[in-house]
Amino acid sequence: MDLHNNQNSVLGCCDGAAKKFSDQNKGHLSETVYACWLDRIPTIGPVCIKHLLAEYQSAEQLYRLPESEISGLAQSRLLTAAQAEKLREYQTDSRYEPWQLYEDMTARGIHPVRYEDESYPNRLRAIPDPPRILYVKGGIPDEAGPSVGIVGARLCSDYGRYTARKFSYTLAKAGVQIISGMALGIDGISHKAAIEAGGRTFAVLGCGADVCYPEENRDIYEQIQTQGGVISEYPPGTSPHAGLFPRRNRIISGLTDLLLVIEARKKSGTLITVDAALEQGREVYALPGRVTDALSGGCNRLIAQGAGIATSPEELLEELRELRRYGADCGSETKGTAKVMRATENARTAGVVRPGETSKVQAEPEHGTEAERLIYALLSEDGQTVDMLMSRSVLSPGIFSESLMHLCISGRAVLRQGRYYRGGMEA
Repeated sequence: MDLHNNQNSVLGCCDGAAKKFSDQNKGHLSETVYACWLDRIPTIGPVCIKHLLAEYQSAEQLYRLPESEISGLAQSRLLTAAQAEKLREYQTDSRYEPWQLYEDMTARGIHPVRYEDESYPNRLRAIPDPPRILYVKGGIPDEAGPSVGIVGARLCSDYGRYTARKFSYTLAKAGVQIISGMALGIDGISHKAAIEAGGRTFAVLGCGADVCYPEENRDIYEQIQTQGGVISEYPPGTSPHAGLFPRRNRIISGLTDLLLVIEARKKSGTLITVDAALEQGREVYALPGRVTDALSGGCNRLIAQGAGIATSPEELLEELRELRRYGADCGSETKGTAKVMRATENARTAGVVRPGETSKVQAEPEHGTEAERLIYALLSEDGQTVDMLMSRSVLSPGIFSESLMHLCISGRAVLRQGRYYRGGMEA
Protein backbone atom coordinates (compact mmCIF):
# COMPACT_ATOMS: atom_id res chain seq x y z
CA MET A 1 0.00 0.00 0.00
CA ASP A 2 1.27 3.50 -0.87
CA LEU A 3 0.86 5.12 2.54
CA HIS A 4 1.89 8.58 1.33
CA ASN A 5 -0.68 8.75 -1.45
CA ASN A 6 -3.35 7.11 0.68
CA GLN A 7 -2.67 9.54 3.51
CA ASN A 8 -2.95 12.52 1.15
CA SER A 9 -6.37 11.22 0.19
CA VAL A 10 -7.35 10.95 3.83
CA LEU A 11 -6.04 14.44 4.58
CA GLY A 12 -8.08 15.79 1.70
CA CYS A 13 -11.16 14.21 3.27
CA CYS A 14 -10.06 15.67 6.60
CA ASP A 15 -9.77 19.17 5.13
CA GLY A 16 -13.25 18.86 3.67
CA ALA A 17 -14.75 17.88 7.00
CA ALA A 18 -12.76 20.58 8.78
CA LYS A 19 -14.48 23.32 6.75
CA LYS A 20 -17.63 22.63 8.77
CA PHE A 21 -15.77 23.90 11.85
CA SER A 22 -14.25 27.02 10.24
CA ASP A 23 -16.13 29.43 12.51
CA GLN A 24 -14.68 27.86 15.67
CA ASN A 25 -11.32 28.04 17.40
CA LYS A 26 -9.59 25.73 14.95
CA GLY A 27 -6.30 25.45 16.85
CA HIS A 28 -7.79 24.22 20.10
CA LEU A 29 -10.58 22.26 18.44
CA SER A 30 -8.16 20.61 16.07
CA GLU A 31 -6.14 19.06 18.91
CA THR A 32 -9.37 17.91 20.55
CA VAL A 33 -10.41 16.22 17.31
CA TYR A 34 -7.11 14.38 16.96
CA ALA A 35 -6.94 13.54 20.67
CA CYS A 36 -10.33 11.82 20.34
CA TRP A 37 -9.09 10.00 17.24
CA LEU A 38 -6.01 8.75 19.10
CA ASP A 39 -8.15 7.69 22.05
CA ARG A 40 -10.15 5.34 19.80
CA ILE A 41 -7.25 3.24 18.55
CA PRO A 42 -7.59 -0.29 19.97
CA THR A 43 -4.63 -1.68 21.93
CA ILE A 44 -3.14 1.80 22.46
CA GLY A 45 -4.13 2.58 26.04
CA PRO A 46 -3.71 5.58 28.39
CA VAL A 47 -0.14 4.76 29.47
CA CYS A 48 1.00 4.25 25.89
CA ILE A 49 -0.70 7.48 24.79
CA LYS A 50 1.03 9.38 27.60
CA HIS A 51 4.44 8.16 26.40
CA LEU A 52 3.63 8.95 22.77
CA LEU A 53 2.51 12.49 23.57
CA ALA A 54 5.62 13.07 25.65
CA GLU A 55 7.61 12.21 22.52
CA TYR A 56 5.49 13.93 19.84
CA GLN A 57 3.69 16.74 21.72
CA SER A 58 0.36 16.47 19.89
CA ALA A 59 -2.10 13.88 18.66
CA GLU A 60 -2.26 15.61 15.28
CA GLN A 61 1.47 15.08 14.84
CA LEU A 62 0.94 11.37 15.49
CA TYR A 63 -1.84 11.30 12.90
CA ARG A 64 0.54 12.73 10.31
CA LEU A 65 3.54 10.49 11.06
CA PRO A 66 5.04 8.86 7.96
CA GLU A 67 5.26 5.09 7.79
CA SER A 68 9.01 5.08 8.40
CA GLU A 69 8.58 6.81 11.76
CA ILE A 70 5.78 4.48 12.80
CA SER A 71 8.07 1.53 12.11
CA GLY A 72 10.68 3.31 14.20
CA LEU A 73 8.25 3.53 17.10
CA ALA A 74 7.92 -0.23 17.10
CA GLN A 75 11.69 -0.66 16.95
CA SER A 76 12.17 1.79 19.85
CA ARG A 77 9.55 -0.13 21.84
CA LEU A 78 7.26 2.86 22.28
CA LEU A 79 4.78 0.69 20.41
CA THR A 80 4.50 -3.02 19.81
CA ALA A 81 4.32 -4.25 16.22
CA ALA A 82 0.57 -4.80 16.64
CA GLN A 83 0.07 -1.29 18.00
CA ALA A 84 2.09 0.24 15.17
CA GLU A 85 -0.08 -1.63 12.67
CA LYS A 86 -3.24 -0.30 14.34
CA LEU A 87 -1.88 3.25 14.23
CA ARG A 88 -1.22 2.86 10.49
CA GLU A 89 -4.72 1.47 9.99
CA TYR A 90 -6.35 4.39 11.79
CA GLN A 91 -4.28 6.83 9.73
CA THR A 92 -5.23 5.41 6.37
CA ASP A 93 -8.72 3.94 6.67
CA SER A 94 -11.36 6.53 5.76
CA ARG A 95 -13.70 5.07 8.38
CA TYR A 96 -11.46 6.60 11.04
CA GLU A 97 -11.05 10.06 9.54
CA PRO A 98 -10.68 12.30 12.67
CA TRP A 99 -12.97 15.20 11.77
CA GLN A 100 -15.73 12.88 10.60
CA LEU A 101 -15.48 10.81 13.78
CA TYR A 102 -15.71 14.02 15.80
CA GLU A 103 -18.73 15.27 13.86
CA ASP A 104 -20.52 11.92 14.25
CA MET A 105 -19.81 11.93 17.97
CA THR A 106 -21.08 15.45 18.64
CA ALA A 107 -24.12 14.83 16.45
CA ARG A 108 -25.07 12.11 18.96
CA GLY A 109 -24.84 14.58 21.81
CA ILE A 110 -21.42 13.51 23.13
CA HIS A 111 -18.99 16.31 23.90
CA PRO A 112 -15.34 15.67 24.82
CA VAL A 113 -13.74 17.60 27.67
CA ARG A 114 -9.94 17.40 27.64
CA TYR A 115 -7.67 17.79 30.65
CA GLU A 116 -6.37 21.02 29.08
CA ASP A 117 -9.85 22.57 28.82
CA GLU A 118 -11.00 25.24 31.26
CA SER A 119 -14.22 23.29 31.77
CA TYR A 120 -12.36 20.17 32.96
CA PRO A 121 -13.33 19.52 36.62
CA ASN A 122 -10.65 20.83 38.98
CA ARG A 123 -11.55 18.07 41.43
CA LEU A 124 -10.30 15.52 38.90
CA ARG A 125 -7.14 17.45 38.07
CA ALA A 126 -5.86 16.80 41.58
CA ILE A 127 -6.37 13.02 41.67
CA PRO A 128 -3.69 10.47 40.78
CA ASP A 129 -3.99 9.36 37.15
CA PRO A 130 -6.73 11.80 36.02
CA PRO A 131 -8.55 10.87 32.78
CA ARG A 132 -7.15 12.63 29.69
CA ILE A 133 -10.58 13.05 28.11
CA LEU A 134 -14.10 12.96 29.52
CA TYR A 135 -16.89 12.09 27.10
CA VAL A 136 -20.05 13.78 28.31
CA LYS A 137 -23.75 13.54 27.48
CA GLY A 138 -25.46 16.38 29.30
CA GLY A 139 -23.21 18.32 31.66
CA ILE A 140 -20.54 17.95 34.32
CA PRO A 141 -20.90 18.73 38.04
CA ASP A 142 -20.81 22.37 39.09
CA GLU A 143 -17.75 22.76 41.28
CA ALA A 144 -19.28 25.75 43.03
CA GLY A 145 -21.80 23.35 44.58
CA PRO A 146 -21.37 20.38 46.94
CA SER A 147 -21.40 16.83 45.64
CA VAL A 148 -21.75 13.43 47.28
CA GLY A 149 -20.93 10.06 45.77
CA ILE A 150 -23.34 7.29 46.74
CA VAL A 151 -22.31 3.70 46.06
CA GLY A 152 -23.27 0.27 47.34
CA ALA A 153 -24.51 -3.22 46.67
CA ARG A 154 -26.24 -4.21 43.46
CA LEU A 155 -28.30 -6.88 45.22
CA CYS A 156 -29.32 -4.64 48.11
CA SER A 157 -31.84 -5.23 50.89
CA ASP A 158 -35.06 -3.32 51.60
CA TYR A 159 -33.09 -1.45 54.27
CA GLY A 160 -30.48 -0.42 51.70
CA ARG A 161 -33.09 0.62 49.13
CA TYR A 162 -35.01 2.71 51.66
CA THR A 163 -31.89 4.40 53.03
CA ALA A 164 -30.35 5.10 49.62
CA ARG A 165 -33.55 6.76 48.48
CA LYS A 166 -33.88 8.76 51.71
CA PHE A 167 -30.31 10.08 51.68
CA SER A 168 -30.21 10.82 47.96
CA TYR A 169 -33.62 12.53 47.85
CA THR A 170 -32.91 14.71 50.89
CA LEU A 171 -29.42 15.67 49.77
CA ALA A 172 -30.52 16.43 46.20
CA LYS A 173 -33.46 18.48 47.48
CA ALA A 174 -30.94 20.56 49.47
CA GLY A 175 -28.91 21.26 46.33
CA VAL A 176 -26.27 18.52 46.66
CA GLN A 177 -25.18 16.91 43.39
CA ILE A 178 -25.39 13.11 43.50
CA ILE A 179 -22.61 11.12 41.78
CA SER A 180 -22.83 7.37 41.18
CA GLY A 181 -22.22 4.64 38.63
CA MET A 182 -25.74 3.84 37.34
CA ALA A 183 -25.39 0.16 38.30
CA LEU A 184 -28.36 -1.87 39.46
CA GLY A 185 -29.21 -1.54 43.14
CA ILE A 186 -27.93 1.35 45.26
CA ASP A 187 -26.49 3.34 42.31
CA GLY A 188 -29.67 3.37 40.27
CA ILE A 189 -31.88 4.03 43.30
CA SER A 190 -29.73 7.03 44.25
CA HIS A 191 -29.88 8.50 40.75
CA LYS A 192 -33.64 8.02 40.54
CA ALA A 193 -34.28 9.61 43.96
CA ALA A 194 -32.18 12.65 43.00
CA ILE A 195 -34.16 13.02 39.77
CA GLU A 196 -37.46 12.77 41.66
CA ALA A 197 -36.24 15.46 44.06
CA GLY A 198 -35.63 17.78 41.10
CA GLY A 199 -31.90 17.75 41.81
CA ARG A 200 -28.83 17.14 39.70
CA THR A 201 -27.18 13.74 39.37
CA PHE A 202 -24.27 12.39 37.33
CA ALA A 203 -23.51 8.84 36.22
CA VAL A 204 -19.93 7.72 35.59
CA LEU A 205 -19.99 4.70 33.27
CA GLY A 206 -17.64 1.79 32.70
CA CYS A 207 -18.46 1.90 28.96
CA GLY A 208 -18.99 4.55 26.30
CA ALA A 209 -21.24 7.47 27.24
CA ASP A 210 -23.52 6.43 24.37
CA VAL A 211 -23.97 2.92 25.78
CA CYS A 212 -26.74 2.43 28.33
CA TYR A 213 -25.59 -0.18 30.81
CA PRO A 214 -27.40 -1.86 32.36
CA GLU A 215 -30.32 -1.66 29.93
CA GLU A 216 -32.73 -1.96 32.91
CA ASN A 217 -31.76 1.62 33.83
CA ARG A 218 -32.67 3.06 30.42
CA ASP A 219 -35.19 5.52 31.90
CA ILE A 220 -32.59 6.78 34.38
CA TYR A 221 -29.99 7.06 31.61
CA GLU A 222 -32.29 9.28 29.55
CA GLN A 223 -33.40 11.47 32.46
CA ILE A 224 -29.90 12.02 33.82
CA GLN A 225 -28.90 13.75 30.60
CA THR A 226 -31.37 16.57 31.30
CA GLN A 227 -30.83 16.72 35.08
CA GLY A 228 -27.09 16.29 35.19
CA GLY A 229 -24.95 14.23 32.87
CA VAL A 230 -23.53 10.90 31.77
CA ILE A 231 -19.73 10.81 31.94
CA SER A 232 -17.14 8.32 30.72
CA GLU A 233 -13.40 8.29 30.04
CA TYR A 234 -13.96 5.60 27.41
CA PRO A 235 -14.54 6.51 23.74
CA PRO A 236 -18.06 6.29 22.30
CA GLY A 237 -19.12 2.77 21.41
CA THR A 238 -16.97 1.12 24.09
CA SER A 239 -18.81 -1.97 25.33
CA PRO A 240 -18.97 -2.67 29.08
CA HIS A 241 -16.74 -5.36 30.50
CA ALA A 242 -15.47 -6.15 33.98
CA GLY A 243 -11.99 -4.71 33.50
CA LEU A 244 -13.28 -1.19 32.83
CA PHE A 245 -15.31 -0.66 36.00
CA PRO A 246 -12.53 -0.47 38.63
CA ARG A 247 -10.88 2.46 36.80
CA ARG A 248 -14.11 4.41 36.48
CA ASN A 249 -14.55 4.24 40.29
CA ARG A 250 -11.72 6.72 40.84
CA ILE A 251 -13.72 9.25 38.80
CA ILE A 252 -16.84 8.74 40.93
CA SER A 253 -14.90 9.49 44.12
CA GLY A 254 -12.80 12.16 42.42
CA LEU A 255 -15.85 14.25 41.52
CA THR A 256 -17.15 14.29 45.10
CA ASP A 257 -16.61 16.11 48.36
CA LEU A 258 -17.70 13.06 50.29
CA LEU A 259 -18.37 9.38 49.55
CA LEU A 260 -21.30 7.56 51.16
CA VAL A 261 -21.35 3.75 51.17
CA ILE A 262 -24.77 2.13 51.56
CA GLU A 263 -24.54 -1.64 52.01
CA ALA A 264 -21.42 -3.52 50.99
CA ARG A 265 -20.14 -6.97 51.76
CA LYS A 266 -16.70 -7.37 53.30
CA LYS A 267 -15.20 -8.21 49.89
CA SER A 268 -17.46 -5.97 47.83
CA GLY A 269 -16.28 -4.25 44.64
CA THR A 270 -17.69 -1.07 46.18
CA LEU A 271 -14.59 -0.98 48.40
CA ILE A 272 -12.49 -0.21 45.29
CA THR A 273 -14.25 3.16 45.21
CA VAL A 274 -13.54 3.60 48.92
CA ASP A 275 -9.82 2.93 48.34
CA ALA A 276 -9.80 5.54 45.57
CA ALA A 277 -11.59 8.06 47.81
CA LEU A 278 -9.05 7.58 50.61
CA GLU A 279 -6.16 7.94 48.19
CA GLN A 280 -7.71 11.19 46.95
CA GLY A 281 -8.20 12.52 50.49
CA ARG A 282 -12.00 12.39 50.34
CA GLU A 283 -14.16 11.87 53.43
CA VAL A 284 -15.86 8.47 53.60
CA TYR A 285 -19.12 7.73 55.41
CA ALA A 286 -20.80 4.36 55.75
CA LEU A 287 -24.31 3.24 56.68
CA PRO A 288 -24.19 1.07 59.83
CA GLY A 289 -26.08 -2.22 59.89
CA ARG A 290 -26.69 -5.30 62.00
CA VAL A 291 -23.65 -7.48 62.56
CA THR A 292 -25.68 -10.47 61.36
CA ASP A 293 -26.36 -8.91 57.95
CA ALA A 294 -23.75 -9.85 55.33
CA LEU A 295 -24.62 -6.76 53.28
CA SER A 296 -23.56 -4.56 56.20
CA GLY A 297 -20.25 -6.35 56.79
CA GLY A 298 -18.22 -4.01 54.59
CA CYS A 299 -19.84 -0.86 55.99
CA ASN A 300 -19.40 -1.93 59.62
CA ARG A 301 -15.75 -2.70 58.96
CA LEU A 302 -15.24 0.73 57.35
CA ILE A 303 -16.75 2.37 60.44
CA ALA A 304 -14.46 0.33 62.68
CA GLN A 305 -11.51 1.58 60.60
CA GLY A 306 -12.49 5.22 61.05
CA ALA A 307 -15.14 6.04 58.44
CA GLY A 308 -17.89 8.43 59.47
CA ILE A 309 -21.20 6.94 60.57
CA ALA A 310 -24.08 7.92 58.30
CA THR A 311 -26.98 8.31 60.71
CA SER A 312 -29.08 10.89 58.85
CA PRO A 313 -29.01 13.06 55.70
CA GLU A 314 -29.19 16.16 57.91
CA GLU A 315 -25.94 15.27 59.69
CA LEU A 316 -24.31 14.60 56.33
CA LEU A 317 -25.40 18.04 55.12
CA GLU A 318 -23.76 19.60 58.16
CA GLU A 319 -20.58 17.66 57.47
CA LEU A 320 -20.61 18.93 53.87
CA ARG A 321 -20.93 22.51 55.05
CA GLU A 322 -17.94 22.04 57.34
CA LEU A 323 -15.93 20.28 54.63
CA ARG A 324 -16.48 23.03 52.11
CA ARG A 325 -15.79 25.78 54.63
CA TYR A 326 -12.52 24.27 55.78
CA GLY A 327 -11.70 22.80 52.38
CA ALA A 328 -11.59 26.34 50.99
CA ASP A 329 -8.91 27.14 53.58
CA CYS A 330 -6.83 24.16 52.44
CA GLY A 331 -5.94 25.78 49.12
CA SER A 332 -4.26 23.17 46.98
CA GLU A 333 -4.17 20.59 49.78
CA THR A 334 -6.36 17.52 49.63
CA LYS A 335 -9.88 17.52 51.01
CA GLY A 336 -8.73 15.15 53.73
CA THR A 337 -6.90 18.10 55.30
CA ALA A 338 -10.26 19.62 56.21
CA LYS A 339 -10.87 17.00 58.90
CA VAL A 340 -7.46 17.72 60.45
CA MET A 341 -8.08 21.48 60.33
CA ARG A 342 -11.41 21.09 62.08
CA ALA A 343 -9.86 18.87 64.73
CA THR A 344 -7.07 21.40 65.27
CA GLU A 345 -9.50 24.27 65.67
CA ASN A 346 -11.72 22.25 68.00
CA ALA A 347 -8.71 21.40 70.14
CA ARG A 348 -7.71 25.03 70.36
CA THR A 349 -11.27 26.08 71.20
CA ALA A 350 -11.35 23.47 73.96
CA GLY A 351 -8.09 24.80 75.36
CA VAL A 352 -6.06 21.67 74.57
CA VAL A 353 -3.44 23.72 72.75
CA ARG A 354 -3.07 27.33 71.66
CA PRO A 355 -1.10 28.65 68.70
CA GLY A 356 2.57 28.92 69.56
CA GLU A 357 2.26 26.80 72.70
CA THR A 358 3.63 23.33 73.39
CA SER A 359 1.34 20.97 75.26
CA LYS A 360 2.52 18.54 77.90
CA VAL A 361 1.61 15.62 75.66
CA GLN A 362 3.59 17.10 72.77
CA ALA A 363 6.74 17.12 74.87
CA GLU A 364 6.64 13.30 74.89
CA PRO A 365 7.20 12.18 71.28
CA GLU A 366 7.14 8.54 72.33
CA HIS A 367 3.46 8.96 73.26
CA GLY A 368 0.88 7.61 70.79
CA THR A 369 0.72 4.98 68.11
CA GLU A 370 3.59 3.90 65.90
CA ALA A 371 2.00 5.79 62.99
CA GLU A 372 1.77 8.98 65.06
CA ARG A 373 5.40 8.67 66.10
CA LEU A 374 6.40 8.19 62.46
CA ILE A 375 4.61 11.35 61.33
CA TYR A 376 5.91 13.27 64.35
CA ALA A 377 9.47 12.36 63.37
CA LEU A 378 8.89 13.81 59.88
CA LEU A 379 7.80 17.22 61.19
CA SER A 380 10.48 19.91 61.01
CA GLU A 381 11.13 23.58 61.75
CA ASP A 382 10.54 24.44 58.08
CA GLY A 383 7.05 22.97 58.17
CA GLN A 384 5.66 20.22 55.94
CA THR A 385 2.62 20.19 53.66
CA VAL A 386 0.31 17.17 53.68
CA ASP A 387 1.66 16.05 50.32
CA MET A 388 5.25 16.29 51.58
CA LEU A 389 4.46 14.26 54.68
CA MET A 390 2.52 11.60 52.76
CA SER A 391 5.27 11.20 50.16
CA ARG A 392 7.80 10.49 52.93
CA SER A 393 5.62 8.12 54.94
CA VAL A 394 4.72 4.50 54.23
CA LEU A 395 1.27 4.78 55.75
CA SER A 396 -2.04 4.23 53.96
CA PRO A 397 -4.02 7.46 53.34
CA GLY A 398 -6.65 6.51 55.93
CA ILE A 399 -4.17 5.77 58.74
CA PHE A 400 -2.10 8.82 57.79
CA SER A 401 -5.06 11.24 58.00
CA GLU A 402 -6.30 9.77 61.28
CA SER A 403 -2.84 9.86 62.87
CA LEU A 404 -2.15 13.43 61.78
CA MET A 405 -5.51 14.46 63.21
CA HIS A 406 -4.61 12.89 66.58
CA LEU A 407 -1.28 14.71 66.58
CA CYS A 408 -3.09 18.01 66.05
CA ILE A 409 -5.66 17.30 68.77
CA SER A 410 -2.92 16.46 71.28
CA GLY A 411 -0.86 19.49 70.32
CA ARG A 412 2.11 17.53 69.02
CA ALA A 413 1.45 18.98 65.57
CA VAL A 414 0.24 22.46 64.66
CA LEU A 415 -1.16 23.62 61.31
CA ARG A 416 -0.29 27.09 60.10
CA GLN A 417 -0.75 28.49 56.60
CA GLY A 418 -0.99 25.06 55.02
CA ARG A 419 2.09 23.59 56.74
CA TYR A 420 2.43 21.31 59.75
CA TYR A 421 5.00 21.88 62.52
CA ARG A 422 5.79 20.18 65.79
CA GLY A 423 3.84 21.89 68.53
CA GLY A 424 5.58 25.13 69.50
CA MET A 425 7.96 25.11 66.50
CA GLU A 426 5.89 26.94 63.89
CA ALA A 427 7.42 30.10 62.41
